[in-house]
Order: sequence, then structure tokens, then C-alpha cells
Amino acid sequence: MKRTQVLSVLGLVALAACSSNKNKAEKMDTQLEKQQALNGGTSVGLRDGNVVVQRKVKLAEELRKLEAEVYSLENELYGNEQYGTTGLQGHYKKCLAQLSDPRIGGSGKIKPIASSAPVTENESEMKFAVDEKEELVGVSEEMLRDRSKRFQGYRSVLRERREEISTSLELCENEYKNALINHGLNPEDTQSKGDWVMGPQGYKVWRAKKNATKDPEELSRRKAQRDSQVVPPAEEAEGDPSAE
Repeated sequence: MKRTQVLSVLGLVALAACSSNKNKAEKMDTQLEKQQALNGGTSVGLRDGNVVVQRKVKLAEELRKLEAEVYSLENELYGNEQYGTTGLQGHYKKCLAQLSDPRIGGSGKIKPIASSAPVTENESEMKFAVDEKEELVGVSEEMLRDRSKRFQGYRSVLRERREEISTSLELCENEYKNALINHGLNPEDTQSKGDWVMGPQGYKVWRAKKNATKDPEELSRRKAQRDSQVVPPAEEAEGDPSAE
């Protein structure tokens, strides 16, 4: 074997060994001299005379927080069928449908958007096994470093998607508001009207007077009703003694 080939093979072996060692836990004295706590497991102290900042966390807790954030972001974006939520993407689809209404100048065609695409993958395939208690179980294993890196990737993608959909939803809602105004309708009529009143057990409750609506015909009806209650300036002057 040529010398260059030998070096290449040795290099690959060393790289594999290095990669493998990253997943092994090593014995470490984590106590610092003159240690002072900061926050979140971070502290400052001395090691071999050098001032160092040390962050010490429980790995299971860190992974739990990361996974919880990822699943929360995914629910925020795409909703949760179990709880009947549609997420930001569902709100965006609804806004596009309202904007396409011909009664406010829409084309009647809903702009297509990318379908819901959660990024998290299913867990690794489980192996069937008989454990140390002689019980039949299913077991899957994954290197902690690999799982953490995978979920960090999910988080990065979901944060980027949230920014994109939030911006698109904001633009759509603003365009819808302008479409209503251009057709003589009041965007405020799309919101519910009511008051906070004292409830039977001493808690304030919302008492609605008008429910929220996005129906152009209902918005037109509310506008007509409001306009009919406005007293014309001429009639107002006739009934005002100070106008004589």
C-alpha cells in the first residue's frame, strides 16, 4: 500500500475514533475555585489560575426544553388536530379565502400556499427485546449528540417558517382591511363588540354585544344600521335652541 493511502486510512480511523469519543461521557471535576453563580447553571470561577465561565446543566433537562420548544413551534405554525387548532398557516389560509371574496373585489380564486409540512420525524424504529426484568419491551436508542443536533435543526427551520408565515399573514390582513375600506365598509365591524362586566362569582366576564364577522353582507348591514342612526346636521340644528 502506498504511503499516501496509508496516511488516508489512518486519518479516517482517527476521525472515526474522534467522532465516537464525542458521544462518550468522561470523568470531570466540575468544581471551580472561588466559584460564583450567575444564572441558569452558569457560574464564574478559577481553574488552574485561569478565570473561566462554566455552564453546567442536566442533559435530560436541556433536551426536554429543546424538544418542548420544537413541538410548541410546530403547533403554533400548523395547529393541533387533537385540540382543534389550525395554527398560523390555518389563519393565513382563512385570510386568503376572505380576501378572494368577489363582494369586496376579490377574484373568487384562493391563492394556493404550501401545505402543512411538520418537520419533526418519527422516532427511530423500535427493536423488540426482553429486558433485564424478563419483560417484552420495545426499545429505540439514539446518540444524545445526534438527537440534540437534529432538534436544533428542526428549531432553526421552524423559526424561519414562523417568520415567513407571520409576515404573509400580516400583509394579507392589511390587504383585506384596505379592500373593506375601498368598498365603504368599516374594518372595525369585523371585531366583536362588548364590555367586561362583573360575573356571578366576582370575576370579570366578557359580555358580547356584537359577534365578530367577516361576512361582507353582514358588514354592509351593520354599516347601514349605523348610518340610519346618525342625525343629519340640518335636523340637529332645528332641535337645538342655541341654533336660533
